[in-house]
Amino acid sequence: MAPFYTQVGLFREGEQAFRTAAGRARTVAQDDETRSPERWATGWHALSRLLAAQGNLLVCLGDHSTALAVFQEADAAFERAAVTGLDIDLAERAMLLSNLGASYNRGGDYALAVQHLETSLALARQVNDTQAEITALSSLAQAASEQGAYDTAKQHLDEVLSLARACNDRPHIALALSTLGTISWRWGDIEQADTCLRESLAIYRELGDQHRIPRILNALGILAILRERYDQAEGYWEEGLALAQELGDSMATADTLTNLGYINHHNLGNLEKAKQYYTQSLSISQEIGHRHGVTSTLSNLGHLYALMGEHGPA
Repeated sequence: MAPFYTQVGLFREGEQAFRTAAGRARTVAQDDETRSPERWATGWHALSRLLAAQGNLLVCLGDHSTALAVFQEADAAFERAAVTGLDIDLAERAMLLSNLGASYNRGGDYALAVQHLETSLALARQVNDTQAEITALSSLAQAASEQGAYDTAKQHLDEVLSLARACNDRPHIALALSTLGTISWRWGDIEQADTCLRESLAIYRELGDQHRIPRILNALGILAILRERYDQAEGYWEEGLALAQELGDSMATADTLTNLGYINHHNLGNLEKAKQYYTQSLSISQEIGHRHGVTSTLSNLGHLYALMGEHGPA
């Protein structure tokens, strides 16, 4: 059911539904100590699946800290089911570990991310599950990129693109292109970055995968800033903000507000408007525990208040 909620954009409604279902499953699993080992394991396995679905929807909502905790509980429930000797789907296990690894990556815990992702990749290859293999490789590329290992990241992404194109997996082609675009930008190859991000954006629009689009628009806006195309950057970010707010993606909303604050602060000279954007971003980042967002926005606000001759959080 999680893919259904994702496809129709009902992320918050889906997350609430799976959270309620997981709560009931948790109660059943914890109260079933007297049942046969097989039925007991089945209860924990069901809980793991519901939590994994909830975690994926939390990622769509940008609530990554809660998603990490939910994926950790899903993994623990899966482990409890597995110890009984229940016949476990290794592909399902690989995908869960990949989701958990991606969550560690988003939180900056790259050692744990790589540990879980490499285990996921090995399991996916063991059972010849191309989808799980692509997912793990994509997240490994992102982890390598975040640590500055761009050659390793590109090797993973080249493999992802090869596998995804072989089976016409459009979502993963788009994901690989967007990650390759980010890496190219960090390498300083702005043209390749722009080409990859635009192709990725076109695929996501074609697929109707709305929750990916604000992040790509954010990246395209940054490239426009680097080219001193400020009106174009503002246009990307205004479109991304409207969509992120519509989807209820708090992290994308906060990040886009910071970007809009930055361009009004540093490039367009609209200081009051910049202050409004920064303040909104800070409030959202504090509410969802987006530590990087809080730090960067406070820094920008400090410079802005100094420029305006005002006393603020600086």
